[in-house]
Amino acid sequence: MKAHLRTVVCIVFAVFAFWQPGFAQGRNPGCVDLVRAYSRLDPADLGLGAQSCIAEGNYERAVGLIVLMQARMTFDKARIEGGRVEVIVAGLLDEMRAGMSDAEADRLNEAFAPLATQGGDARRVLCAVLRRMDPPDYVPDYVAQLDQAGAPVVLVAGFDAATGWASVIDDYMSCPTQ
Repeated sequence: MKAHLRTVVCIVFAVFAFWQPGFAQGRNPGCVDLVRAYSRLDPADLGLGAQSCIAEGNYERAVGLIVLMQARMTFDKARIEGGRVEVIVAGLLDEMRAGMSDAEADRLNEAFAPLATQGGDARRVLCAVLRRMDPPDYVPDYVAQLDQAGAPVVLVAGFDAATGWASVIDDYMSCPTQ
């Protein structure tokens, strides 16, 4: 009986150690540098990575992952039929904010400030990194996992990933053309 109870307790602790509310079944890449955030990481994965960065106090990396998370969600808005991503986007960002202390939120906002300057060095570097990235190459299953309706994800027929990603960089990110 004791061995069975010990097994159940270990399983419960393992579940709580890996469960992140709101972030679907993402794979936490850790606090990776933006240039290492490969195209198969979906927004849920990037959100978990950003949370890792915040926990480590690396707000600059957190900002890069959050910006990339938002860019990839914008990409998904264009390639998924039905407009369901809007609610998911808000939910992922709210979940991330809810887990932060006021001090962490202030430090994160400070880390975002250099990106606000259009044509500034930080924005130029970010845009250059995004332009070198391949278009996202993941199945957006995080949408189905987080959608309370539970409907399957339907991709737009004929969607061109390269054109869609370039549009996100040019329009959503307002990156200057090279």
